[in-house]
Amino acid sequence: MAGYPVVRMSTARTQPDQGELDSVRGVIGAISEAFAAKIVGQQELRESLLIGLLAGGHILLESVPGLAKTTAAKVLAESVHGRFHRIQCTPDLLPLEDVLRLQDVVRHVHMDRALMLYASRLVDATRYPARALPKQIARLVDYGASPRATIAFCKAARAQAVLSGRAHVLPEDIAKLAHRVLRHRLILGFEAASADITPEVVVDAALRAVRVP
Repeated sequence: MAGYPVVRMSTARTQPDQGELDSVRGVIGAISEAFAAKIVGQQELRESLLIGLLAGGHILLESVPGLAKTTAAKVLAESVHGRFHRIQCTPDLLPLEDVLRLQDVVRHVHMDRALMLYASRLVDATRYPARALPKQIARLVDYGASPRATIAFCKAARAQAVLSGRAHVLPEDIAKLAHRVLRHRLILGFEAASADITPEVVVDAALRAVRVP
């Protein structure tokens, strides 16, 4: 990939070593520089787009107009020689091999079973709120997150670990991602809408209710 560091991969596919992490972070740094050249601020947006790329997932960008959502997606596509469309940003052209290498490193980041259960219990707290959340919060939820949210949590947490220079996931990676993974998966009822209560309130309640391993 011209202009970008080469991602070094070990032949045996195990937990990433420090060399692999350094290689990935070099590529991430180059992409981040491309962002900084065209977009001022928007740290969380940049991080979310990188997590989506590294995890091989999707990003739903929602905000008021004028906050550089379209520009950010276009910059990400250009930085990996990908293809940009108004509806989706798909890094499916060259250097596809390099993108796949990044994603392969992320997939092999260690995530302890206790942390997988932690992510699953956060999801369950929204799906069965009467069991886990205070009554005044639980009654606001019409539909919680599906089991697929746990898969998204695990993928994103591994990507977050790599962005932090680690080959293992920590509880704070999951907590940091909770709003981004869960809020668009929750459907609140009329009472929440009438009181102007957002899904973030429910996610915060779940974070308080579920014990951190």
